[in-house]
Amino acid sequence: MNKKLISILVILFALILIPSCKKEHVHEWQNATCTEAKICKTCGATEGKPLGHTYDNDCDDTCNVCGAKRIANHQFVPATCTEPKYCSICGVTEGEPLGHTWIEATYTTPKTCDTCGATEGSDLITETLKPFVPDSTSERLNLPTTILNGSVKWTSLDKDIMLDDGIIVANDLKRNVTLQADVEIDGNSYVRTFEVGVNSVSVSKGKYDVAYKYYASKLSNVLVKDATLITKDYNGCSVFYLSLDENVITSDGKITQSTEEKTTIMNIYVIQKGIAILYPTEVTVASFTADQRINFSKIIVDQIIDEFQAGTRTSLPLVEEQYGVELKWNANVPEFLVLEDKILTPIQKTDVRLNCTLKYGDTSLTIDYNLTNVGGYMSEEEYITELVKYMSKIELKGSINHLHPEYNDELFLDYQERINSYGVLNLAIPTSPDVNTEYLIDTNRTDFKNRFFGSGSLGTITKPAVSQNYLNNKFYEGYQMPNTSNVLWITIHESAMTLEGQTAQFLAQVQYRYAFEQENAREASWTYQVDAYGIYQSFADDVVCWHAGDGTGTPGTGNNNGIGIEMCVNRDGNYEGTLANNAKLVASLMLKYNLNLDNVKRHYDFSGKECPSYLIRTGRWEEFVEMVRKEYLIQKYLAGATVEYQLSTSEYATTEEVLSNLFIKGGNGLWYNKPVTVETDVNFEIIVVKNGHQYKASSVIKLLPDQQ
Repeated sequence: MNKKLISILVILFALILIPSCKKEHVHEWQNATCTEAKICKTCGATEGKPLGHTYDNDCDDTCNVCGAKRIANHQFVPATCTEPKYCSICGVTEGEPLGHTWIEATYTTPKTCDTCGATEGSDLITETLKPFVPDSTSERLNLPTTILNGSVKWTSLDKDIMLDDGIIVANDLKRNVTLQADVEIDGNSYVRTFEVGVNSVSVSKGKYDVAYKYYASKLSNVLVKDATLITKDYNGCSVFYLSLDENVITSDGKITQSTEEKTTIMNIYVIQKGIAILYPTEVTVASFTADQRINFSKIIVDQIIDEFQAGTRTSLPLVEEQYGVELKWNANVPEFLVLEDKILTPIQKTDVRLNCTLKYGDTSLTIDYNLTNVGGYMSEEEYITELVKYMSKIELKGSINHLHPEYNDELFLDYQERINSYGVLNLAIPTSPDVNTEYLIDTNRTDFKNRFFGSGSLGTITKPAVSQNYLNNKFYEGYQMPNTSNVLWITIHESAMTLEGQTAQFLAQVQYRYAFEQENAREASWTYQVDAYGIYQSFADDVVCWHAGDGTGTPGTGNNNGIGIEMCVNRDGNYEGTLANNAKLVASLMLKYNLNLDNVKRHYDFSGKECPSYLIRTGRWEEFVEMVRKEYLIQKYLAGATVEYQLSTSEYATTEEVLSNLFIKGGNGLWYNKPVTVETDVNFEIIVVKNGHQYKASSVIKLLPDQQ
């Protein structure tokens, strides 16, 4: 046996002698290490996992258990605007912070980092306003009204401490106030508030007290109208008013009345050298607004009308006494006239449409009432007696029309000034006024350049018949055409021709030239033209003229069935005289064609055009209607009478002397008073004789100087 074989046998024998672990035994474990699991010392079996290396959190590369080495692996967090990058394990840093990337401040935001959103300072508006609003002050603040190309409105939220304009209110205590700035920039609104400490300030009250008495004088009585608060400086002081209840009286003195008297406080701040003293002042406002007065009065007026219609009342008041509302009555029947002390009613019973205008201040309301079977109880003598009294009551007021260009360089009425000179003294003649027919256009001629008249498609030059259906709808069921000439309307115009010399004669010449001389003339025509000195007729009353702007294709229109009258407004004329002269013409046409005041219209009523412009703009249309009514009554009831006027003064004994020295002659019995330097009384008497009866009435006409 060789040596190699012997060695193998020895090993096999040794293995036979080693005890086997297949035999049951208890493992004896050797502890796990960083790299090996635990192992049985007997059989070599393993269990679990290696423990793994243990390192400190400071990124040290040596295992705390076995000392094994590793390569360091920092867990870096990226750098920020204010911090460099750092290891999240050990905290080691590397490099520099990134730094802020700033976006400049705006009106609403402060300076802001585009990276991290950090802010610095305030928004642009706040930063701009801050220098003007200190933390505390003993003097008036100089608050700006414009910043950043925008406007600033300041409001103090406690005006017992500081006013809106930065003026401080004297007080022995230090107090804090909030100021609110309302800023408007490029159409956008911004609000900022600031807290300001106002130090104690004491002043001598002498000058303040004197000025306060002056400023408070307008508020000392119970107010029934807006208070004209004094705002000018006085005794070295200025003033600021602040109402504590704007529903009673506003800070600029406008009041609101109610059904009860109300009281509130008006704070009056008297200011000197930037320091104010506050004077709380009690203000009392009387009851009722204008609307309330009118509404309450309307109930009373309704009852008055019921009583008048029932016959238990024979007068109509001109004032509703309980609420102080003015009552103005206007009837479509000319004979119905409300005077101060009684009513003139038609001699024959008739139906009347009566309207009442309730007026308080600038507020008014008009109500219509339909009355039946009115009148029938006055004799002609009684009627004329009252009419003559009415004619004797004269107030002379002229006017100046202030004009301005409106479009195409044409002059229009801006406002009308009433003066004491050039008013109308109407020495009324109870006949139709004189009418000049020198430029009357003969519609039968054949040499027309322009034929601006006739009813067009209706094929007639004269006024067409009007259907009953039209009359029913325009007036009332069963209304009858009042005349056989088919005249239904009298339409009032104003010429709008303001240049000197554009008189009634001038307008008549213009129409004549349109008809026979001028090519391409303005397509318009009218029946009469009137100024303060004369009346000119251009077409016969029955001719259809083009003036109302409502067409000629349908019978009943202002063009087809109206008489058009142009009133002159030339600046060298007398507007008040023109109104009076036209009233005579209108009244005569009403009598001639059996019309009443329902048939007298404005150009505006047919076409909506602002004409007669002056009467519309001054609100004097109803006044003109009453002038027409008066002329109608004179021409109707004094027809055939002799009328004499006697005038005298302390200087002039006869009517002729008074008229020649103190008046300018107009047309148709009209006279216009010349300016005077001293007040002059004119004794006036009217004597009327009709059917054997004599009627007299007298008064004193006052000629007053114009106010300078």
